[in-house]
Amino acid sequence: MSTTSFRVHLSEQHVVDEELDDDKPVYLVVSGLVSHYGLPTGEYSLFAGPQRQRISRELRLRETPYANGGDIYLALARSPWWAPLPVVKPAPSAVGAKRPKTYSMPSRPSITPRHALLAVLALLAISLLLGMIFWPSSPSSVASNGQAVSLVAPTTAVTEPTATLLPASPTPDLATQVRTNYQNGMTAYAAEDWATAVSYFQLVYSYDANYSEVRSSLAASYYNWGVYLRDRNDVGEAKAHFQATLEIDPNHSLAQGELEKASIFLEAQAAASNGDHGGALERYRRVNTLHGSDYAGANAQIYEMLIVQANVLRQEGGAANLRQAYNLYSEAANLGVGDSSYAQQSMLEVQQMLPTPTPVPTAVPTPRPTAVPEPARLRFSVANYNDDPHCISIGINGIVPAGWFFVVDGMGHVSGRFDGGGNARACGLGYGQEVTLTVFDGNGSRVLGGGGIPSRGSAIMVATWR
Repeated sequence: MSTTSFRVHLSEQHVVDEELDDDKPVYLVVSGLVSHYGLPTGEYSLFAGPQRQRISRELRLRETPYANGGDIYLALARSPWWAPLPVVKPAPSAVGAKRPKTYSMPSRPSITPRHALLAVLALLAISLLLGMIFWPSSPSSVASNGQAVSLVAPTTAVTEPTATLLPASPTPDLATQVRTNYQNGMTAYAAEDWATAVSYFQLVYSYDANYSEVRSSLAASYYNWGVYLRDRNDVGEAKAHFQATLEIDPNHSLAQGELEKASIFLEAQAAASNGDHGGALERYRRVNTLHGSDYAGANAQIYEMLIVQANVLRQEGGAANLRQAYNLYSEAANLGVGDSSYAQQSMLEVQQMLPTPTPVPTAVPTPRPTAVPEPARLRFSVANYNDDPHCISIGINGIVPAGWFFVVDGMGHVSGRFDGGGNARACGLGYGQEVTLTVFDGNGSRVLGGGGIPSRGSAIMVATWR
C-alpha cells in the first residue's frame, strides 16, 4: 500500500494532516474520513485546486491531478461549507389598478297594479330620506375640501423565489462501482494482465471478500503473476506473490508447491553468497528435481559451481581426485547450458591424465527377478483448452467408470458425474482458474491415480486406466 500526505480541510478552522492510501478510489477515502472524524450524515466529496473543484469519486487518488499531495477539502457535495448563503432580493410593492365599475342588468319582472302602488309609496319614502343626507354625484368619493380621492387596490407583495444550489452531478452508487471493478478485473484476467486484474479484484475483495468468485479470482491472479515473475528469474518477487495467494486461499496447492521451490532457490543463492558451495549445489539440484526442469536459471548456477569444484580437485591431483573432477566436468557438460565447451574440453584433458585401468574380468550378470506388474491406475493428460473457461471436462478410457464422479478440491460445489460413455463435466470455476481435482468411485473412495490432478478452467482432459 502506498500513501501520500494531504492537508485535509474539514472546515475553515479545522485542518488535519493525513496519510491517505492513494491506491484507493476516492469514494472509499471519503467514507473513511467521514467515519473517522464522526461527521454528520450526508453525501460528501473531496474538492481541490484554487477553485475547489470536486474530485471524481470513481478515480483512485493517484489517478487524479492531485496525486502528489497538498490541500484537499472535505465537504457535503451539494452544499460545501465555504459556499455563500443565497441572498433573496425584496421586490417593490405592486400597486393594483383601479377596479372598473361593473353593472348588472336586473331582469324585468311582470308589473301588476298592486306592484305599481307599492313602488310609488317606496319611491316617496326614498325621496324623503335622500333629501336628508348628502348624495354623491359620481362613483368617486369627494372629500369635504372638494378634492377627489382615488380608490386604490390592496397592496400585493411580490417576492422572488428562494435561490437553491444546483445538485451535484450524479455518481455511481457503491454497488455499481463494485460490480464494475469486478468486471474490469475479469477483463484484465482474460488478457493475462495480472497486475491490473489484482488491482481491481483487490478493491472488490476489500469491500466484500465473498462477492461472487472474487476470492478465487484474486488468488488465481496473484498465482499467475508469480509464475510470470518466476519465468523471468525474479524469484524473490515471485515468492511474495505466492505468499499473497496463500493469504487469500491457504489451500491453493499449486501456490504451496511454488512457494516451496522459490524458498529453496533463494536459500541456494544465500548459501552461495556465504561461500557454502556444497549447500548451494545441493539446493539447486533439489529445486530442479521438484520442478522437473531448469528452475529460474538454476542450471547456470550449478554449471559454475561444478566447474569451480572440478578445477580444485584437478589441481590437487591424484587418481581419486581426477576421477571425481572428471565426473563433475561430465555433469556440467550435460546440463544443457548455452556454452559447455569448457567442461567438454576439461573432460578430455583429465581423461588423458588418468592412469590406464587394469582389465577386470567380465562378471556374469545375475538374473534379475521378474518385476511384479504395477497395479492399474488412472493416467491423466490434457487434450486441449477449448472448453468454456469456467468449466473442466474429463473423458476416461480403459474402464467403465460406473457411478464415478470428480470434485474440484476445495470447491465441493463444483463436481461432475461420469456418464455411460465415461465423460463428465463440471462448471462454476473462475475464468481460467487453476485448481486440482480428485476422482471418486461409486463408494466415495478415491480412485487410484485420480487424486490431486492439476487442471484449470477450459481444460479438456483424458484419463486412461492402465
